[in-house]
Amino acid sequence: MITLYAALAILLPPQATASIIKFEDVIPQAVVDATFGATYADISVTSNGFVFTGNPALGSEGLYLCPLGINQHNTSLALINANDRSIITFARQNGQPFGLISFYAGGRTRDFLPDLSVRSPYSVCTRIAIVGTLAAGGTVSTTVAVDGVAPYDWVKHIMPTSFVGLSSVTLTAQSVTGTSPEFLIDDIEVV
Repeated sequence: MITLYAALAILLPPQATASIIKFEDVIPQAVVDATFGATYADISVTSNGFVFTGNPALGSEGLYLCPLGINQHNTSLALINANDRSIITFARQNGQPFGLISFYAGGRTRDFLPDLSVRSPYSVCTRIAIVGTLAAGGTVSTTVAVDGVAPYDWVKHIMPTSFVGLSSVTLTAQSVTGTSPEFLIDDIEVV
């Protein structure tokens, strides 16, 4: 962790301090998805100075804010790009470079079957592919494992030190069993 902060000190302005995006400042639209209790947010949302957009294939479906209990382990609002493969891209609203330190992620479980298996046509998210676009050009990438076995634990993922000087980050759900894996994300630590 010390190495990551040292790398950030070199690539980011000296006044940069870490902050955690919790989505508590997002004002959702008044449309609640009765299937799993999430509130429709929009095609894109802004939280803590970052703009988040969902899977372009979903068009106007957009992003949802999930309350406590959608993933049985999350304890505050979390973000999901639901109804197809979860793909979430985010960037600083003012266009300035940033670093991604960590985030929490987990599978959506509340509307799954009582045995916590997944209802068709959805599939269990087992990994999240993460691609950071560098402000100076090029990309960095990594993949993190998501608990693909019930009860789908909520896990903190620490990013490699190369995730600094970013203009954007895209997180894409992956699955070994289907084409529509979904994940929730919250407590994104950025600098």
